[in-house]
Amino acid sequence: MQQTNYQQSVKKLFEEYKILKSRLNQINHQLSLLKLDDGIKGVSYEKDKVQTSQSDGMDYIVKVISDIDELENERKKIKYMTDVVLNAINEFNPTEQNIIRCKYLKNKTNVEISLEFNLSERSLNRFLKFATKKIHILIFGISSSDFDGFSLYDLLEERQK
Repeated sequence: MQQTNYQQSVKKLFEEYKILKSRLNQINHQLSLLKLDDGIKGVSYEKDKVQTSQSDGMDYIVKVISDIDELENERKKIKYMTDVVLNAINEFNPTEQNIIRCKYLKNKTNVEISLEFNLSERSLNRFLKFATKKIHILIFGISSSDFDGFSLYDLLEERQK
């Protein structure tokens, strides 16, 4: 069975989603390490003073704060992109959400999903065809004929304009 543009785009979308979720976990870990660094005791913007136990002082603090800001900005963008996907999934009822998660996030086969949810493969295929079209339209808001390799990154750029 040949995949439609909707199916291809949704498959790509969920692949990107998994990568972004992994990057989000990495960023959160990096931020926790930077924020727990006991070289920084506190920053007071009112007094323009920074307390530090590091001998190199201000340069170190400025670098850490800059790193934190960069990571926070990246986290915000990635969170937005992953929330777009989750909001689309939430448009379905709980059983349908579980089917979508099994198919695209857990990479289960149609046979495994139909057995798990007591569905015929034909019913599952019909649902997945409907679901991929709905997800595609909810996220990208365009028809499949307009689709040409659009990704979550492209979506973020479009919505920031």
